[in-house]
Amino acid sequence: MLPAVEGKVRRRPGPGKKTKQPIYVPDEKKYPKFWREWYQAVDETGLFQFPFPDAEEAVNPYFGYYGFRWHPTNHEPGSFHIGLDFSAPTKTDVGALADGVLEYSGFDLVNGNYVMVSHPAIEVEDGCRLQTLYMHLRSNVVKFTSYQKMLREISLHTYPEIEIKKEEVIGEVGDSGNVEGYEPRLHLQIQLQRKKGGVIALDPARLLGILPTPNLTETLSTEKEFHDFYNDHEEQIMKWGVQGYWDKKNKEV
Repeated sequence: MLPAVEGKVRRRPGPGKKTKQPIYVPDEKKYPKFWREWYQAVDETGLFQFPFPDAEEAVNPYFGYYGFRWHPTNHEPGSFHIGLDFSAPTKTDVGALADGVLEYSGFDLVNGNYVMVSHPAIEVEDGCRLQTLYMHLRSNVVKFTSYQKMLREISLHTYPEIEIKKEEVIGEVGDSGNVEGYEPRLHLQIQLQRKKGGVIALDPARLLGILPTPNLTETLSTEKEFHDFYNDHEEQIMKWGVQGYWDKKNKEV
């Protein structure tokens, strides 16, 4: 069982709209040793698998890593990204990171088509539930039937339980939600659901064996800096297929 994490987190930094549930992140400034050992303990379980082959090389270097970035669609500086964004062709199969139980499969205006899986094999002393979320999907392969949805409502989301196996295809990469019309990508989020409400967004890179890396747009703070950065990196931006996020904004500067 993993150590309790309550009291060792902070509110998600940076600008951002209010969410239904408060979002927290590990407070690694105050508790660096605790979180280093905590991440290592999860990693040693061997729980997680990449969502698709070659995913490690597909993390978008401009805004796809966990941490501060220039927001690709809101165009806000200092936005704190709470997941990993993988660039991949549309219809790429997305596999579950680990064995678990289906918690949600549906649509949201921001997340688009998305799937949430809980992973009861990992237990935390304070009762936080480990979950993985797969967002902006073209389609959801796993889902509840209408009858199962009714039973879930009656049972307060405890029955029926649909088991999800590691690497089982749960959806396809797409551009649904607030990235519609942009290059397809998978937003992967790993979080702890708190008993008190709200979630603690963990760094997926630390749990997948990917070197945590600052986003290339992390230090941009003004429109001019963004404009200069865009012009200096235009060739690479086009190579990564992310110019669609920024072309219009760049022309406005």
